[in-house]
Amino acid sequence: MENKEYLQQLAEKWKQGTISPEEQIEFNQWYDSFDDSMLEDTGARESVTALKERIYTRILETENIDPQDTSLAQEHQTIPLKPSAKPVSFWISVAAAAAIFVAIGTALIFAPPLKNKSNATFTKNIGKDLKPGGLKATLTLADGRTVSLDEIKAGTLPEQSGISIKKSKEGVLVYQVQDRKQSTVHPSGFHTVSTPIGGTYQIELPDGTKVWLNAASSIRFPASFEGLKERKVDLNGEAYFEVAKNKDKPFRVAGQQQEIEVLGTHFNINAYPNEQIIKTTLLEGSVLMRYGKGPAAKLKPGQQGTFNQGKWDIKAVNAEEVIAWQKGNFVFNEQSLSSILRELERWYGVKVDYSQVPDRNFSGVISKDVYLSKVLKMLSLTGNIQLSLEGSSIKISK
Repeated sequence: MENKEYLQQLAEKWKQGTISPEEQIEFNQWYDSFDDSMLEDTGARESVTALKERIYTRILETENIDPQDTSLAQEHQTIPLKPSAKPVSFWISVAAAAAIFVAIGTALIFAPPLKNKSNATFTKNIGKDLKPGGLKATLTLADGRTVSLDEIKAGTLPEQSGISIKKSKEGVLVYQVQDRKQSTVHPSGFHTVSTPIGGTYQIELPDGTKVWLNAASSIRFPASFEGLKERKVDLNGEAYFEVAKNKDKPFRVAGQQQEIEVLGTHFNINAYPNEQIIKTTLLEGSVLMRYGKGPAAKLKPGQQGTFNQGKWDIKAVNAEEVIAWQKGNFVFNEQSLSSILRELERWYGVKVDYSQVPDRNFSGVISKDVYLSKVLKMLSLTGNIQLSLEGSSIKISK
């Protein structure tokens, strides 16, 4: 943050709840370097207004800004936004996205992270904490052998019929065709990558298509697409695809009776068995959706398609929010508590008694790279719901 005037503008907007997502990113990035040790959380309940006022006052004190001088903050309507060095997206950095958010009714407000010892205190109160997930997956080869991808070092795996398989330094599983004739696929030449609860993984298929698997998901695909008329994969769970273009060989994704056909595009499919409907969201290009023997439907970028009661429901959505998981964040937009808890189940391996879950919706964003206790505390700050961890189960009380 280069000047105090701009900082006070952002702090004032944040306190008043008028800060934009782009401004929130800059504000949080500055806050990561801010010493907020005097903001230690005692565990006592505090109103939204009181919490935000306390943080705001501390920010002004740290930057030696006179809280009585409101002229700087009042200028925020005429001073243009500070340009970003690189394109700004909705997503907050991992450290900043670990922000505490508090609720008014069912709407959550973003607030900077309280970098103090409160998390340890809260963990002690609820019992053993649960770590967030990470890069974990198992590769099952065509002959049935399995490889634990999170345990092996970066390098080349044993070659499979003209196919080179490598684990990159970044933890990406990369397939490359070395011998096109030898790599021609036979019925048993399929590989499967499976992520456990609390695991994600990225794969680059032999055609160059990039796939990000979410937790508790699996994708089955040919070790090579050579000699095939189409590029077809089977998905269980959720994945984000960036499909390599090949107009002569369409790419298809099958899962839970639904099939998606694309030529080259970016899209996300949520097809978990414990979710009521399958959601297909398009970011770029076009896709054709089919469900069983029912009618087909086409999506445009920024649209999401679901199939319910024999017909397609297509609506406009914020596609970047849908793939927040792929960028390392939880993003909730008027999302039911039950749906949120199912996401926590898949990421932290926790259990939930859904008979006790109230019918409430939440909106907010938080990094997936935080302990479960922090997420539960954020949700509990609504004032009329209490989420705690007992063993490996979430206890809910009002």
